[in-house]
Amino acid sequence: MLLIILGLAWRFTDLALLATACALLNILGLYGIWCAFLIGGIIGDPYPAASKATYYIFVASSWILILGVAIFLYGLLRHRDA
Repeated sequence: MLLIILGLAWRFTDLALLATACALLNILGLYGIWCAFLIGGIIGDPYPAASKATYYIFVASSWILILGVAIFLYGLLRHRDA
């Protein structure tokens, strides 16, 4: 759902050189979170914090996603000011 919202609002951003980095960070972050839940389901963890492997994948992917969304919001604010 987040990727759909970002895709619909993408034309309202002014990212210039950060556009590729923003897209990659958001995609990698969401797929990483999905991968942590998938691995947790395969090995039988009830949630990502149950094992260290899924925990670190989940936390790293969350920070990647936070950075990607922050860059996206920066682009939205930059477009609004222009």
